[in-house]
Amino acid sequence: MYNLENVKGKICLLQGRLTPPNVEKLVKAGAVGTISIAGNFLDEKSLKDELRPRNTFGKGGQLPGLVIHISDAEDLVRSHPTKVKMVLTQDADKKGTSHNVVATIEGTDLKDEIITLTAHYDSVPYSKGAWDNATGSITILEMLHYFKENQPRRTIKVVWCGSEEIGLVGSRAYCEKHKDELDKVLFKFIISSPFL
Repeated sequence: MYNLENVKGKICLLQGRLTPPNVEKLVKAGAVGTISIAGNFLDEKSLKDELRPRNTFGKGGQLPGLVIHISDAEDLVRSHPTKVKMVLTQDADKKGTSHNVVATIEGTDLKDEIITLTAHYDSVPYSKGAWDNATGSITILEMLHYFKENQPRRTIKVVWCGSEEIGLVGSRAYCEKHKDELDKVLFKFIISSPFL
């Protein structure tokens, strides 16, 4: 876990994945934002120059943040800053469409009970798409093939979510659209990047 001493009113520089429980701890400690580190020192310049916003969510609220390249993070730390100002803006003209892809295999005698298998299919330029998350997408595709040939007792829902990289947008949209069936889900198996 992160060092939570003296984070009240501050933007925290983080290495690694910021999970919802850790967001909750940071919000409770009074942090006002995050800067996460991505990439490696061998990345080409176009990847090093790319920044992206990242809002992170937890039970206690959300933290605005952004992701910077590891070389920029190193420069930032070496400069020993006493203040960092972070301004995040959104271009209202830039909108896109994202989709979730859902396949359902109805169960035999326990078809009202649901097992959900999910992975996200989107990626970003500064992450290795083969790992994050083509491996997860292919894994649930192969599980779909297996259950198609071997009909399960319980209903299997296989969900490929879009827009995970910008804040689990596809996952949230799926849950919102399928509220009526969430109480029937016995188990949800999520396959994401092995490095997360």
